[in-house]
Amino acid sequence: YLLTLTLCVAPISAALAQQPVPAATTSLEQELDRFEQLRQRRGAEAEQAVACLHAIGQLGSEEAVDALLRLVPKLKGPLQLAAVHGVALNGSDYAHDKLRILARDRTHPNVRRQACVDLAMGSEEDLYFLRDSRLKKEKDLRIRGEILRNLIDQDVSNLDRVILKAAKSKDKIYASVGVYGIGKLHLERGLRTVEDYLTSPDLRLRMESFRALSTFGGEESFHTLLAAYAHANNLALRPDLEALLESATTIPEVNVLIQNGLTHELPEIVTASANALSMAAVRQPELIAPALLKLLEHKSPRIRDYAIEGLVRAHPDEILEVLLEQLGHDSPRTRTTAAWALSQIGDLPADLAPHLLLLADDSRYAIRLHVATVLRQFPDSRDALQACIKLLQDTQWSVRSSAVDSLLVFRQTETIGPLVDRVDAEVGRVQDEAVEALCQLTGEDFGPARNIWRKWFHDLPEDYILPSAEVAAERLAKRRERRAKGHDSIVTSVYHGVQVPKGGVIFVMDISGSMVEPFADGETYYQHFSNALIETIALLNEETRFNIVLFSGGVKSWKLDLMPGSKENAKEARLFLENVRPDGPTNLYAALMTALNFEEVQTIFLLTDGDPTFGRVVLPDAILVELERANRDRKVVINTIAAGDVRAGFLAELANDNGGAAVDLTDSSEKE
Repeated sequence: YLLTLTLCVAPISAALAQQPVPAATTSLEQELDRFEQLRQRRGAEAEQAVACLHAIGQLGSEEAVDALLRLVPKLKGPLQLAAVHGVALNGSDYAHDKLRILARDRTHPNVRRQACVDLAMGSEEDLYFLRDSRLKKEKDLRIRGEILRNLIDQDVSNLDRVILKAAKSKDKIYASVGVYGIGKLHLERGLRTVEDYLTSPDLRLRMESFRALSTFGGEESFHTLLAAYAHANNLALRPDLEALLESATTIPEVNVLIQNGLTHELPEIVTASANALSMAAVRQPELIAPALLKLLEHKSPRIRDYAIEGLVRAHPDEILEVLLEQLGHDSPRTRTTAAWALSQIGDLPADLAPHLLLLADDSRYAIRLHVATVLRQFPDSRDALQACIKLLQDTQWSVRSSAVDSLLVFRQTETIGPLVDRVDAEVGRVQDEAVEALCQLTGEDFGPARNIWRKWFHDLPEDYILPSAEVAAERLAKRRERRAKGHDSIVTSVYHGVQVPKGGVIFVMDISGSMVEPFADGETYYQHFSNALIETIALLNEETRFNIVLFSGGVKSWKLDLMPGSKENAKEARLFLENVRPDGPTNLYAALMTALNFEEVQTIFLLTDGDPTFGRVVLPDAILVELERANRDRKVVINTIAAGDVRAGFLAELANDNGGAAVDLTDSSEKE
């Protein structure tokens, strides 16, 4: 990923400033005049000059292309690259032909590089042009390396010989691209070269070699990875090596972790191996389960956590007995993890309920939270029902939230009063959840109107019986259909079709380089989605506190704390979003962890247009596991919005694992 950073410093596709595109009626002359005024200034207005060049390109005319071409040799730095990118954004055949000419520009290497980057995002014909013409003729190894890496990522054929030759280059950056290609294409002929680089003094090349080696897999590769972890003098390498160990799939690979990793003298290697085995348990459950059972006796609470997590995935026959034993462990952390594990396993026997009820008053809120979740598996138990009703009064909002969810499963008339009390008492997300539970139970829908719910409950006859789930759902659907037609409507803030709840909400938005790609109607992805966020925030009221977290290679928060949904804060948030510069790779993991670390957060909305490419955790499966660990005791809902080239399935799984909704907009620009 250091290579990614190195290759993304100059090109505009790793993008520069974007501001809202001017109206289509703006003339070329007006835009050129505006640009000349802006380029003389600094700060935000200089950034607007970059956006102005993009807007000129998006005018779509040949005259606009010619104007940009005249500017290219006169400009320097970001403005020069923005002019080239503006040509690419024009979209016409004329602009396309000129972009190819720029890709052969011998005078300005950065112009040539930017044009090649833009062509790599184009058609299959453009990719073949880069492979058959530019790649062979390019003398600058930095530019050649970037072209090659883009071709590899785009799965262009007939690259084997170029990749193998690049891997043997004396230039370490270019060699790293070759090694990357060997791993990506699984080129057996390059394995010896990869192995030779495992001891390279160049950190970037060495790490790329370890990644390539992991794609080949096998017993010998995992021995090498463990040894590399043990001798990693640079501790920054270890997170990446841990991620590679987590890719263990086959029996020989798993055996290396069990026989060599778990018995190693270094505690760090034992921990890393336990984590890798926990994740691999779903792939090799019979082999890994016995090793995990032994790890339950380990003195490290963290390793016991990994063991319990792995046992949930492996699901051996004795798992209930084992987890019940762990509920009585001396370590509160282990008891908490065991309670969580039981909430993940279905079909619990009825005789387990009394053991869990003993934990409903535990001093640790996380244990109470998981107990509130697992008790819904005993819908015929009066004691479990009463415990959930009591947990509605808990001091921790996440416990109350979990209790509301469970009472919906019990579906008993006596839960109506306590839920109405919650609507009265709550001010955050739990109020929305209590209202929805009442709607689902009764078929009524008074929205968040406390007084109406209270009066309705007061007027209920003593012999009131809840309607069946089917009848309640039918009534509720009819009421909401009337509301959709404009009757009895309630104005709420919605973000890409998902209602924004009360309480603490954080909007996490991708501002990586790909967000400046065209979306539809002359807008870039960033412009389209930031405008949608601005509209959403404008409708928030002070019952919702919010913040914005933006991410590319790094993470930037709008405020240090969550702010009330007021007109003043909405205006300030709009200005914040309008002055953003999309740029760099995609550090999705760091963004989500930043959002989870806000104390008030109850709901997260994540929007991204690309797969994770940078950060401590990059592999989608590893991100899912790490987020589940971080959020299991928090109960923060994570909604995801997928756009662009991101794997929508990964984001859907992320939302599902964290109680949220998944919106797939990956085809929106094409549909429009």
